[in-house]
Amino acid sequence: MLPTADVFECHLPLSASVRDDLLEIAGGAWKGLVENAIASEVYPIDKIVRNRTTGRCATLRRPRDIVDATQGMVAHSRTRATIEQAADFFYLDTPAKAQQFARVMDELVEAKRALYPLVDRPVVVTDGHKNCDNIVVPATASALDYMSVDWMMIKFKKGVPARDLCYLEIHKEFKFACPLTGVTRRGWVRCIHSVRMDCCPDMQKKFGVIRMEIHRSGHVFMESNEAGVLDYYKLYFGSPRGAVLGKHFNGLYLKGAMRTSARSILNLDEHFTTERLKPLLSAPLDMSLAHAATCGTCRLAFSWRHPKKLCRACGDPICPKCSSQWSLTLHGSAIKVPLCKRCVGPGLNVDDADEMYLIESKDRKQRYSTASDVVSTIRETYLSIDRSESSSSSFANDIMHGIDQQKELLHKLQDRLAAIRPAY
Repeated sequence: MLPTADVFECHLPLSASVRDDLLEIAGGAWKGLVENAIASEVYPIDKIVRNRTTGRCATLRRPRDIVDATQGMVAHSRTRATIEQAADFFYLDTPAKAQQFARVMDELVEAKRALYPLVDRPVVVTDGHKNCDNIVVPATASALDYMSVDWMMIKFKKGVPARDLCYLEIHKEFKFACPLTGVTRRGWVRCIHSVRMDCCPDMQKKFGVIRMEIHRSGHVFMESNEAGVLDYYKLYFGSPRGAVLGKHFNGLYLKGAMRTSARSILNLDEHFTTERLKPLLSAPLDMSLAHAATCGTCRLAFSWRHPKKLCRACGDPICPKCSSQWSLTLHGSAIKVPLCKRCVGPGLNVDDADEMYLIESKDRKQRYSTASDVVSTIRETYLSIDRSESSSSSFANDIMHGIDQQKELLHKLQDRLAAIRPAY
């Protein structure tokens, strides 16, 4: 029998010293997550996964943690959304949002509970005030910040013991400087980092649930060099633990994490795209280009082999290669509609994935040596929410330029003929 969410007796308030220690751990964890995300760029691409609906791709890598060199995984893609939209999706303050989150991210969570709130989302920021629940709201807090101590249990397939996790749930807005352009960009993280609490003990002997460990893991959103587009990373570093299969299970779990992470970040991108396009679908279809003879994206002549479609969002004529079918709700009915690449957003053309892999891998092997070299420079150029100064170096310029180059390549590979018309 598995435990329920009310099994723990975490009723006594935290002492000031314990709370401060947890906040200090949280600060190091989310910063380590950001550094892990950027440092992962030096590792070769392990695999490329494609979403059939959107045509968008995610790259998978196997980086090592910057702190203890544990091998983990990172999935990366791009999505057209804002920092506020990303933060709101992960802030599960209503049952409806929790259900939406579970559906989009395809979570295997059996039970979940917030044990101790640490930092609440501020409504009006004052100098270190406290709200009615005695939750600290720092003077430097962003409206997108939130921290708590949580517990959750993950149920696996039959025959595999369930795992649980006592962890810090960290939502944090940050800023970072691009030494190449001098532009300060925004970012936001949802970080998960294991902690030990006396009121949340290991339950393996009592319930057979194994306590797993996760460190400096979660989701990172960073504004890219293209307005309105976010670089999105999902990272995992940790161990499912357990005696069954030993280290072999760690490897199997990591492979499973790679598959589910790629699927979840592409699902989230699809969710953001769907929400963005819904207002466009409420307007009548623009038929002004219904008699066009060529595709508005690639200029291919329409024929019986290349039939013409009209993008339901903008009305542009498109060929099958430049369109994708989306299942959306229109006027209360679920229908499939064709959408053009410009309306869906930028992404990676899977036909050119091998070319991207070769260019990216060869280029990075020439320019970088180890992840630790990259991280040492990242820390020099990194800006937290309460830090105003930045520094730069020629090596930092090389890193940021290389990261932006890769993101530009992801965009160009899908729309090789974008020079004909602006992508947006």
